[in-house]
Amino acid sequence: MSPSKSSDQKMQMSDDGALPAETKPTATESHPLAADTSERLKPQNSRLSKWGRYAAFSLGLAVFCIAIFVLSRELRSIDINDVLVQFQTVSLRSLILAMLFATMSYLILTNYDRLAIQYVNQLLPLKKIMAVSFTAYAIGNNVGVASLSGGSIRYRAYSGQGFAAIDIAKIILFCSLTFGLGASTLLGFSLLFEPEAMLSRLGIPVAALRAIAILLLILPCVYLVCSVRLKGPIQVGYWKLEWPRSSIAAQQIFFACADLACAAGILFVLLPESLGISYFYLLGAFLIAVGLGVISNVPGGLGVLEGMLLLLLPEIPQVTLLGALLGYRIIYYLLPLFIALLFLVLQEVRQHRGRITHSIETTSGWISRVAPQAMGACVFLAGAAMVFSGVFPRVQERLAGLEQLVPLQLIEVSNLLSSAIGVALLILARGLYRRLQGAYVITLVMLLFGILVSLLKGFDYEEALVLGVVSLFLWASRDEFYRPAALIDQRFTPGWLLSLALVIGGSIWLGFFQYQHVEYRTELWWQFAFDGDASRMLRTSLVALIVAIGFGFARLMHPSAPEPGVPTAEELQNIR
Repeated sequence: MSPSKSSDQKMQMSDDGALPAETKPTATESHPLAADTSERLKPQNSRLSKWGRYAAFSLGLAVFCIAIFVLSRELRSIDINDVLVQFQTVSLRSLILAMLFATMSYLILTNYDRLAIQYVNQLLPLKKIMAVSFTAYAIGNNVGVASLSGGSIRYRAYSGQGFAAIDIAKIILFCSLTFGLGASTLLGFSLLFEPEAMLSRLGIPVAALRAIAILLLILPCVYLVCSVRLKGPIQVGYWKLEWPRSSIAAQQIFFACADLACAAGILFVLLPESLGISYFYLLGAFLIAVGLGVISNVPGGLGVLEGMLLLLLPEIPQVTLLGALLGYRIIYYLLPLFIALLFLVLQEVRQHRGRITHSIETTSGWISRVAPQAMGACVFLAGAAMVFSGVFPRVQERLAGLEQLVPLQLIEVSNLLSSAIGVALLILARGLYRRLQGAYVITLVMLLFGILVSLLKGFDYEEALVLGVVSLFLWASRDEFYRPAALIDQRFTPGWLLSLALVIGGSIWLGFFQYQHVEYRTELWWQFAFDGDASRMLRTSLVALIVAIGFGFARLMHPSAPEPGVPTAEELQNIR
């Protein structure tokens, strides 16, 4: 899938990571749009692209709704506290093995970008590839729509190294294809050797499952054969794509399989050995659940992964499986996100103090560009944590101590404010993603105010600590938020609106699930007591809905910004 170039046109990197002047990309190479924009971008292509986005959004929403239906059906008799207790019983040895598997997985993921850069005939030092890859996957896995969130990080990083936009697009496509090849290969082997893993709930005959396995294994074989036999480019629209060399294609399949095998190994070692579950038995269900999570575009496949595994692995006790999944999310999703964010902030601090070498300065140039995406993800997660904390019961021991210092009225108000601040952070995260200066200021104030509210509502010092860390990171990257546009003017994509709705809707569902045995009466809305967790859940959920609907109404009443038009050839030349 690489454009055909003569040897003298291949771009070579100098020792400091910059492109020599004579090898800078030409005007045609530096942008996927050629000078003749009117012929390349037809109106019908735009309409098809728009319908494609709507179709992807609808498919993701359908997958998520089905997963939530399955999850709610499976968890009717589950107590959240039992899941937390089960997670606490995981042995130290299992946690260490899980972290080793996660480390290997992220190291192997580096080869996705390394092979993609080889494929587009570019050169980049391995340490820079590792930094880009880890940051893109750590943030993309948590934000959702990994091809866009991780892709934007790759675009900012690789464009700063002189890569052409068309090459960056192919790198993103190459990485997605590599993941698909590995999933197809491993799932094929799993269904071939352990078809019983899918039988009990899906009711598919063994012969049919093995036929599907053979088809899945044929796909990477065909890919390898094409990489050997096909030499010329393939015309796809106005793209000229070439098959990668056979050595690259073979490495794609190998490293993708190794990456997914390590990711499944995290969940496998977190499950008790006494269950007697084989690795390949777990692997097939894990790959299906992860694949559906990717299709849903939900951040981290939240709810989809859990729902599908509960459906496909009924032999594992639900509390045990959910406890292992909680550990999996902390180790594979949250911990790498925290490390990536810490890495970004440390680079920012070093850059401002001026105590770094020229090579690190070059690397930190693109790191500063991805800080808004990283902070947007962290603020979104912090807001989600505040929204969800409103529906969980308070620790009575802490409330008992707080009762001596704070009146009940202030505790109730703090709970309502916490829910409102959580929804506000979900909305403001989009403004941070777009580098809005106003969003930065308001978010910083909300985070600091949220620390106080978290302590007053039930001495929730864990939540206050998280908000404090996020506010510190946000302040450290303050120079990246410089756009003066109004928050109300920003465009909210369908994926972002879906994520916002899923957090609020998921918190309400979780609240009713947590208190499913409570007899709901009108009086619950007006009951104020230190142990009135069910009443508190109803009020905080209502406040979250009111804030979200209020912002949505204000956004609808605000005049829409005009749709950007297709740039002319002259405008593109001026940009270059």
